[in-house]
Amino acid sequence: MDVFSTGSIQFFIASQYFASFGLIYLHVQVYYLDNLLCDASLSDVSSLPRIQLYTKEMVEAIAKADKQKAPDGSMTYGKLSVSFVKSF
Repeated sequence: MDVFSTGSIQFFIASQYFASFGLIYLHVQVYYLDNLLCDASLSDVSSLPRIQLYTKEMVEAIAKADKQKAPDGSMTYGKLSVSFVKSF
């Protein structure tokens, strides 16, 4: 049996694609957290990687502050303003 069969190559490519997508998704989440205007946000944005500075409690506080009730009664995110310009 060939180790590099078409099926195994396709599986490898697919697994790399989904792993890359997961990293991109994580990056977008941290970028969003970094730019929310909230009292619980990080004050030191010069440390890298910034994800190491977020505690579970901070993320929960930011998520709670960002929730709002939609007209249909469901909870959505997007209550907080977002700043896309930061000085580093």
